[in-house]
Amino acid sequence: MSKTIEISVKDKIAKTDFDEIVSFNSVYRLKFMLDEEWAEFPNRVAVVAWEGGAAEKLFTGDECDMPAIDSAHSEYVFLGVYSVSDSKRIASSFVRLRCRAGTFGAPQTKPVESLHEQILDLLNKGGGSAGGGGGKNDGTLTIGDKSYDGSRDVTVEADDLGLARVAVSGSYNDLTDKPAGGAGGAGGGVTSVNGKTGEVIISKHDLGLAEVALTGSFNDLTDAPDFKAIVTSVNGKKGDVIVSKNDLGLAEVAISGSFEDLVDAPDFNAIVTSVNGKKGDVIVSKNDLGLAKVAISGSFDDLVDAPDFNAIVTSVNGKKGDVIVSKNDLGLAQVALTGSYNDLTDKPSLESAGVRSINGKTGDIMFTKSDLGLGLLTNDPQMPIGTNLMDGVDLNSMKKMGFFHVRGLSNAPLLNAPMSRENVLDNDMRWCIMVLAQEEENLAVQVAFSERSDASVHIRTFSSGSWTSWEKIV
Repeated sequence: MSKTIEISVKDKIAKTDFDEIVSFNSVYRLKFMLDEEWAEFPNRVAVVAWEGGAAEKLFTGDECDMPAIDSAHSEYVFLGVYSVSDSKRIASSFVRLRCRAGTFGAPQTKPVESLHEQILDLLNKGGGSAGGGGGKNDGTLTIGDKSYDGSRDVTVEADDLGLARVAVSGSYNDLTDKPAGGAGGAGGGVTSVNGKTGEVIISKHDLGLAEVALTGSFNDLTDAPDFKAIVTSVNGKKGDVIVSKNDLGLAEVAISGSFEDLVDAPDFNAIVTSVNGKKGDVIVSKNDLGLAKVAISGSFDDLVDAPDFNAIVTSVNGKKGDVIVSKNDLGLAQVALTGSYNDLTDKPSLESAGVRSINGKTGDIMFTKSDLGLGLLTNDPQMPIGTNLMDGVDLNSMKKMGFFHVRGLSNAPLLNAPMSRENVLDNDMRWCIMVLAQEEENLAVQVAFSERSDASVHIRTFSSGSWTSWEKIV
């Protein structure tokens, strides 16, 4: 099943959404979506290039089979299209596709056809054109830059097909890049040619070519098209037919291009007959439109029902003129005016609403900690807090519960203290040490809080007779 690679070409820039292909496959087809500038180039050549090789495919229309890539070592393949018509040439940019290596075996027995071979195939199939000019369905054959009508025998010469001289003569001497040196060149002597030995002369007749390859004559094509039968009649006419615009049944305006030939041309002189009853060169002003006076003047005074703002307020609480209203004029309760508790009209009596008992006790009540469920509470501090700054302490010796402030000095460095960004040297440290201890179990936890700006926090534990390493937690 073939896969079509669609390539759009606009302003000669080629683009595709196809991303990769596999080499050694001939199932791909190329479809070129070309813009209008390719219309005068009917014969096109698709180009496939890869590392170490390339192939071209002649086609007409928009699609063609893509030649197989016969390499397993090319990472990318490039696709494009070009065409030549008379002296003009047009070419697209390449699109690049990733190329995966396909499975391959013996080399191909049939090489990719050259462009000249493809042109001959096109002629044999009745394509009618072997050059850039394109075929015509009017009894004309175009080969290269020559045109032949269908009324005479056509002879196609080698030069018309763009063949090298050696393709016609078959002579070694007509090679343009024949190797230098004696017989056989660098590869050794020639022992036989087509079974002949000695001084062998090979002519074009020895190569088994078709007759047309030997003569270059259109008449020697085995399936040459009959161009005389391509056009049989045009609009019922035969022979040398000339078709003019008058033969196509077009409306008169299509032939003349004149406004006067429109069958229903409007009479522009009758489009406007009067404006507001006026004729001739009419000038319409705002006063002619029947607008209200305010729409013309924009003045408040021209409103027909403008309100009288002087009569909007006639009195306030019975007062007229320049009225000033205070809080006393609004009939508010006294407490709303003063905000005083004493001005509440129904305030409660605090003497009559006093406390009668507390926890069932009345009179002069004394509370103890037992009354509050705190009988076991003592005044002893649960966590002793050291009030003095301790210098040059060995933190391994601190196993009693409490908070302690410690520092390291040059003559009294701290020992076994943690290190942080601001506490680096033993002789320049400031820490607050919290010790949680269970002395009967010989267990302790030290939490060190940096008293410097880094606010670092470290922790370690003491058990089984030794301290663990400091762990940073903040």
